[in-house]
This record gives sequence, C-alpha cells and structure tokens, in this order.
Amino acid sequence: MKLRTANAKAALEHTLGDIRAEVAALERDAGNAVNLIAQMTAQKRLTVLQRELRQKEERLYYDCMKLDNELDERMEEFISGGKMSCDIQRQFVLTVTGTKD
Repeated sequence: MKLRTANAKAALEHTLGDIRAEVAALERDAGNAVNLIAQMTAQKRLTVLQRELRQKEERLYYDCMKLDNELDERMEEFISGGKMSCDIQRQFVLTVTGTKD
C-alpha cells in the first residue's frame, strides 16, 4: 500500500518536472532576447508559466496530503477489519533428565 502511494506521488511530481524545465528554458530565452518585444513576450510567457507552476505545486501538495490520508485510512481499515492471528509451532522439545538431590 505504501509503495503504491509513493508511486502515485512520484507520478504527480513528474508532471511538475516538465513545467520546471520549461520555466528554466524560458528564463534562458528571456535573458537572450535580442529586442524589447521578444524580451517582453518571453517575460510574459515566463510569468504565466511560473504562476501555473505555483498553482500546480499547491495542488500537488494537497493531492499528496490526500494520498497520505487515504493510505492511513486503508491501513486502519486493514488492521481493524481483519482478524489478526498468530499460529505458534513448536520447533523443538526440551527434555531434562536427572536426579534430584
């Protein structure tokens, strides 16, 4: 269950990696712009992407928190719903012989 939750979190964070790479590329392009119009266009696109990144990071935080809560609920349900039992088997038998003085 924990592994499934960790995989789901990783998949959510993977989508943010693409946006972060795009933001980094735009930051480089905005600095290398030749004229003012190209620089302003790149800066505007960069601002929009940064806002989108912040929103998605916030959503990711809440989604991860939701996944953690669901994991806790599933684990509680598993622990309380099932009957835990333990079977004990003897592995060896000790026999003590001797005289009592």
